[in-house]
Amino acid sequence: MILLVAGLVLLGAAIVGRNIAASTNAYVGALLIVVGLIGLLSMGDPDSNFLDVSMADVTVLFVAGMLLLAAGFYGQVGEDTHESQAPANARG
Repeated sequence: MILLVAGLVLLGAAIVGRNIAASTNAYVGALLIVVGLIGLLSMGDPDSNFLDVSMADVTVLFVAGMLLLAAGFYGQVGEDTHESQAPANARG
């Protein structure tokens, strides 16, 4: 259920596009890692496992979180002012 909601949020951000999608990827990735950590900590006691996660669920949350975090950081697009200054600085 958590991954389904995260997927819908990411789909909405992808429709909007550009830096909003990249930032959303990074934030959702970090959130999935935190949820994975909470699930990992709560697995030891059946009464505290309110998310009802298994080790396979935690592994999927960690992997999906890391991939989204990497995609969010890689997908940032620079502003137009930075792009126009880059060739002028390169010429010296």
